[in-house]
Amino acid sequence: MEPSHIAVADLSANVPTCDALQPYRRRAFQTVPRWDRLSACQRVSMDIEFQNYKKDPAIWADAKVKGKKVKHQHRIGHVTVINEHGEVVLDVFGAYPVEAGIEVSLPPPEFGVDWEDLKVENGAVPGDILEMWLEQIFTNRTVILHGGTGDRKAFYYRKDLLADDNPNGTSIIDTQDLYWWLMPCHGTPGLARCASIILGKSIQEVGHCPVEDAKTTMELYLRHPLGMC
Repeated sequence: MEPSHIAVADLSANVPTCDALQPYRRRAFQTVPRWDRLSACQRVSMDIEFQNYKKDPAIWADAKVKGKKVKHQHRIGHVTVINEHGEVVLDVFGAYPVEAGIEVSLPPPEFGVDWEDLKVENGAVPGDILEMWLEQIFTNRTVILHGGTGDRKAFYYRKDLLADDNPNGTSIIDTQDLYWWLMPCHGTPGLARCASIILGKSIQEVGHCPVEDAKTTMELYLRHPLGMC
């Protein structure tokens, strides 16, 4: 009998194989505050990428409802705090408990928050501890944001942390307001536009990174006359 014209190698050529499961690679690298990088009254910048959640109004009195539609709210997915020297004070993902009546979802992939990032075993910090650290960092300081309306509402436990009437002596400056004239007719200037025109650099080319965004926010502030004081 003639041997088959299909070689052994051919038989295995189209058999799918499973790659080995890759270990989680941490994407936040300063998971406890660097208090040594903060001096009294030194200003800091902050940027947050969110995780989204939606509360069942049948269970939660503070569910966000518009008409008959339950709206998503935001809390910390990934947060970075930068000092005036461009050094990272804190860079960490937030972990929040599973609670009845709360549906959690992720932002689009370009914002860089994944389910694995939000696990304590992968380096995420419990949200109550994380928000306590942020309160300690922000107390009696100026916090610089860019387009920070959403960021200011992203605190799950300490909701008034960056409110105008916060009890911690924290003042807030938004560089989007400082550079409003880059969009004088309508809208507000995004961080990438401000960085391109004021700093001459490109950011957010492959997505959003809170380290890059917070550093750029501080650079914009320090370039403005208000930040030079």
